[in-house]
Amino acid sequence: MQALQSSGFSVPNDFSVIGLDDIAVALHSRPPLTTIRIDRIELGRAGIQMLMKRIADPGANIVRVNIGERLVERATDRGRSAGVKLV
Repeated sequence: MQALQSSGFSVPNDFSVIGLDDIAVALHSRPPLTTIRIDRIELGRAGIQMLMKRIADPGANIVRVNIGERLVERATDRGRSAGVKLV
C-alpha cells in the first residue's frame, strides 16, 4: 500500500487491497487492511483427518474440503459501498 500511495494512488479509491488470514497488523495498517479470515482450527482439523485417512489407505481418492472464510471489511476496498461485487 505504501508503494501505491507514494506513487500518487489512493487506496481504496484507485486500488482495492485485500489481505489474507486477518493477521493483527491488518487492523493497525494505514488505512486498516480489509482481509479474509480463514477458520484455521477447522483447516487444521481437516488436514489431520485427511492425513490420517491417507495413512490408513494410501490409495484413497483425493477429496476436496471447503473451509469456512469470512470477509473482514475495513478501509482498503470500496467493495459493497461502491456497488462492486467481490469475487
